[in-house]
Formats: sequence, C-alpha cells, structure tokens
Amino acid sequence: MRRRIMIAIRERRLIRLVRSSGRIVLEPHCYGCLYGSAQRGADVVLGCAPTLGWLRVVLDAETEFDLLDETFPGPRAGYVRNDTRMGRVILQL
Repeated sequence: MRRRIMIAIRERRLIRLVRSSGRIVLEPHCYGCLYGSAQRGADVVLGCAPTLGWLRVVLDAETEFDLLDETFPGPRAGYVRNDTRMGRVILQL
C-alpha cells in the first residue's frame, strides 16, 4: 500500500479508501506516520475529499485501497506543507 500511495502523490492521482465506515475518494497530498497518539507509528494519508474537505485518514490492516486513473491538478487551497500534526512526513506534494 505504501508504494501505491507514494505513486498517487507523485502522479497526483486520486485514491479510493474503503473502510468499515464507508468509501472515501481523496486527492492525496501528504503521506506519513503519526507521533504522540494512541495510534503512534500508524501510517496516515492527508488528503482532500471534494465533498468532505480535508481529512487525515489512519490506514490499518482493514483499509482497502485503490489507485485510480483520474488525476487532480495540484495542491488545494489551505494545504500546509510540513504540517507538524502529521508527525513524520514520508512524501508530500
């Protein structure tokens, strides 16, 4: 999953995440790990869902992931590079 998320960010491709709470299509802007929380070390993707706004999604073993062919033009307004709430940033737009 990590490699495909990194491809999505580099190529500005949409991703679809399917979890028990439902399905989300995101424009992935940042991929990293959380620090200092109950989910310490968890993989996280920060993205913008056109209908929901900014989301920080913790990826777990139950998360299904699809890399879509559709692209997005680039960073959305309000995106903050090197956001300290992300913890460790692995890749970002």
